[in-house]
Amino acid sequence: MQLPIAAIATGFVLVAVPVLILMVIWTLVTMWRVVFPDDELPFDKGIGREIAKRRGQPVPVQLADIMEEQRHHPVWPVMPMRQRVEAEIEEGGRNPLQEDLWRRRN
Repeated sequence: MQLPIAAIATGFVLVAVPVLILMVIWTLVTMWRVVFPDDELPFDKGIGREIAKRRGQPVPVQLADIMEEQRHHPVWPVMPMRQRVEAEIEEGGRNPLQEDLWRRRN
């Protein structure tokens, strides 16, 4: 027994049309979410870190970030336990560094 052509066409339409409509809706929703995202898309991690820094959120730090920061803003070593002393020697006096060394030794 052979199925009529009209039944095959009707079955195809009943399956294909809803699937095609769902695919069009899915494509439009996906395009809308790409063009107008709810959150920032993570294409570049550096941009995401900058946005998080501006918001005041904690940001994971990597060695490359530290090296880049030091390259732009060099940090000189500081010895807070030592006081800065003028190194000028007065006439007939001793250097303040020598006096400090003398006091520490004796």
